[in-house]
Amino acid sequence: MERRRSQREGFARALMDCAGRLEGLTKVRIYWEDGDPWNQSFSPGSFVKKGEKDKLSLALRKISQLPALRELDLKGHFCLGKELWEESSEEKENVWPSLKFLRIDMGSTTPDGGWYYTGDPNSEEPNYDDEGRSDWEDSETEYDSDDSDAADTLPEYQWEKKDGMRPQRTFRLTPDDETFGPFMAGMIRATATTRMPKLESLELYIGERETRMDVNYLAPQATLYANPNTDPADVDFYIGRAPFNKPRWLLFLDLEVSNWEFPLEIRDAFAETVGKGCVLVRRYFSGGVVSLNKKGLPKRELL
Repeated sequence: MERRRSQREGFARALMDCAGRLEGLTKVRIYWEDGDPWNQSFSPGSFVKKGEKDKLSLALRKISQLPALRELDLKGHFCLGKELWEESSEEKENVWPSLKFLRIDMGSTTPDGGWYYTGDPNSEEPNYDDEGRSDWEDSETEYDSDDSDAADTLPEYQWEKKDGMRPQRTFRLTPDDETFGPFMAGMIRATATTRMPKLESLELYIGERETRMDVNYLAPQATLYANPNTDPADVDFYIGRAPFNKPRWLLFLDLEVSNWEFPLEIRDAFAETVGKGCVLVRRYFSGGVVSLNKKGLPKRELL
């Protein structure tokens, strides 16, 4: 963990240091992996010292605010905090003056060692086959010896266990309103035309497999997929009942998060930025397919 923290802080520091020399930059693409532990009972560990804010989130915010930057693409598994969106007393308007396209791939953990998802740890048994590993589970002290030769004998499974990758446990299936609520509400408010006046689209991807959420913002007249062969049902959803001459949000909630109800904090943020009738939600249910209406088109929830 200490090595990861050091690497992360070094990267954040490098971004901060070079931001002042990149004022003419128009496009940035960064790949970074802060992968989630497969054992969701595991405490990921904090990248943030007590009383401080996440340095990488602040550095990426700085990069995203470059005066000429039009496109920012953050791929991989970023562990980011609400600092990415938070306002300051000096930042009231045109906080992101030129940003048009923003895409973020996020993991499910927070920089301070928490999770963006919650659930009952007793709801699922470990699903990694541990049979035949009893010899590996014997006294770990023999592997923790200062003797480097002894340390080298630590089996791979034990390393994975120490890193939170084994045994695999999946029970965090619901967005946590206490952690994800402030992050998403901050993101929604950041898209206000007074703060991102040129934004055309924002894409946030968080979670994996059945807990995945795709969150999309579209400016007036913008389309999510400009493919002429797009299925008519999808066109109906993408454009649908939301006014096409207004900004709108499109949310795709996969199987395990399909019953999640947006907390008031998020609903208020939607109301403040795009108003009523401009948030469309597609919820997937059993079988991995979306529920259909009488016309055979995807059911849509309009907020």
